[in-house]
Amino acid sequence: MGILYFGLAIAALIFAIQLLRSKYVLKEKRAQRDRGAYTMFAGLMILVSIGAFMLGLAST
Repeated sequence: MGILYFGLAIAALIFAIQLLRSKYVLKEKRAQRDRGAYTMFAGLMILVSIGAFMLGLAST
């Protein structure tokens, strides 16, 4: 069961990095008009990633 949580943690972290990259590195027009939603959602995904990683450690 732990591998499932580790996979979820990796997927959430990759998605958060992708959101931050589109906002701050690529500076896509849609990401620039979002008024902070990309950054907030990326932060939430990082929290989910940390939580899933901790669950993975606890379940092994």
